[in-house]
Amino acid sequence: MTTHRIERLSENNLVNVYCCLGERQELFKDDINDALGYMKEKLKSGWLAYAVYGEGSKPIGMAILVPCSDPLSPVKGEDVYYFHCLDINKELRKQGIGTKLIAQITEDIKTMGGKGLAVDCFGEYWMPCSYFTKIGFEPVKKFPDHSLLLKKITRDAKVEFMEMPYRGGLPQSGIQIDIQHMGTCPFILNNFHKIPELVKKIEPEAVIRERVIDTGADIEQWGGSGVYVNGKSVSPGPVNEEDLRKAIEAARK
Repeated sequence: MTTHRIERLSENNLVNVYCCLGERQELFKDDINDALGYMKEKLKSGWLAYAVYGEGSKPIGMAILVPCSDPLSPVKGEDVYYFHCLDINKELRKQGIGTKLIAQITEDIKTMGGKGLAVDCFGEYWMPCSYFTKIGFEPVKKFPDHSLLLKKITRDAKVEFMEMPYRGGLPQSGIQIDIQHMGTCPFILNNFHKIPELVKKIEPEAVIRERVIDTGADIEQWGGSGVYVNGKSVSPGPVNEEDLRKAIEAARK
């Protein structure tokens, strides 16, 4: 039986947090390098990164957590940490590995004086509610396309979701595409980097603006991460050509 080792990552081995990409790591190597530079700075400001190691010390799972006091966290709460992402390699799921990882993180946060862990669940396809409720997370608020959950370490733990709407200004005419991303996820970076070519294919005359959302000042000026067509979000996650085309067609009307 394989013994799984869980490790809180530092700058030296942070690359292991991107084991979630599996065989695509080589494909996304440039995006991984960009994300590593971004994440190394975030570790200095209290972000946490974890990896789970399996047979042969191969990384098979990961988690990134953001202090809810950080301006980039969409969830606010005193001494609470927010799961930016959590993933176990697909072929190894439903073996209790994720539960062990969360248990270790919970102990670490407790030792650090933390009050709880928050997660934003999007249906059953991304960090599903059904899984988190089974391991002690309680619903805080349900939104049309996502739900905020909290695992309390202390009884007074509280969280609330803070909307990060687009703030970058609207064009007087025509189509404007704003591509705004945090640098944590190579998969999202890779997806967003392809958006300009898709836009040129669909709407050659569109104005494209791309920026990294890195600070509280960025959020105040531009809003949260995402792809926006004339100020309206295309998708809460990766953007495909069909969704982008529909958003552009809607903006033309």
